[in-house]
Amino acid sequence: MRVQILLYEGVEELDSIAPFDVLSIAGLMGGAIRTTLVSTTKPTMVTASRGLRIEAPRGWSPQDADVLIVPGLRR
Repeated sequence: MRVQILLYEGVEELDSIAPFDVLSIAGLMGGAIRTTLVSTTKPTMVTASRGLRIEAPRGWSPQDADVLIVPGLRR
């Protein structure tokens, strides 16, 4: 399964990093899971809600994802 987690300005840190961590570990333990952090359009750095800078090494690609996770936004 190919999972992409969408990063954007103001994304909640735990809502994005926690699923990435859990799914990445599942993939390492023999699950057929590949997890990637993505932005809406191109590789970029985003600033999350508490100021953490997170790199999205790729833009979202519907043909390369079976699942897209859209984390919450803290206001």
